[in-house]
Amino acid sequence: MARTADHGARRQQIRDAIRVVALESGLPAVTVARVAAAAGMSVGLVQHYFPSKEAMLVDAFTEVRREVIERIDVVRVRAEKRYQRIEQILVAALSEMLPLDARRRSEVYLVLAFAGMALHHEGMRRAERDNDRELRRRISEAVTNGKECGEVATETDAEQTAWTMLAAVQGLTWHLYDDDTSAARKRTRGSVEQMVHAVFVGPCARADEARAARSDA
Repeated sequence: MARTADHGARRQQIRDAIRVVALESGLPAVTVARVAAAAGMSVGLVQHYFPSKEAMLVDAFTEVRREVIERIDVVRVRAEKRYQRIEQILVAALSEMLPLDARRRSEVYLVLAFAGMALHHEGMRRAERDNDRELRRRISEAVTNGKECGEVATETDAEQTAWTMLAAVQGLTWHLYDDDTSAARKRTRGSVEQMVHAVFVGPCARADEARAARSDA
């Protein structure tokens, strides 16, 4: 019997093949047969893990978004160790979703192409909704933390702010993917910074206290 690690490695091999086919030929070109060829596997083995094209695409989309969220978590942990403002952490986190380098640009292509195909597939739309819900939860949490430390006004609606910010970043993502110039990248970064700063207007008492404690140690 194959070990669990073998199954995980095979799934990842198939995911990598999906990306290769999608980035080379477009997402509509992804088929079980082409993915099997790119992965160096039989069609039957690929179907053992992913019985349909939709199942493959949902998994690929979920994997891309999982990687983005993992990077956001790394950004947050590093920033917290440096006692950065929540405002700065959120700007950096939102920027992980933007096509600001080659890796993120390839991710954004997959996400945008997935969104187009999802119009006709409920399973794919569900994956999109789940992803957006998780991103809004994280933004809302950042706003709530900002209220607790003093960066954000106490009357701010964290959930409404999360809806607005995510929608804005998703719009900026499309514009920047369409216009991949240094000027567009600069304006996109500025737009995110401006949007977040408009909400995080106060000083962060906890960060100031932490820095003071560290300097006294």
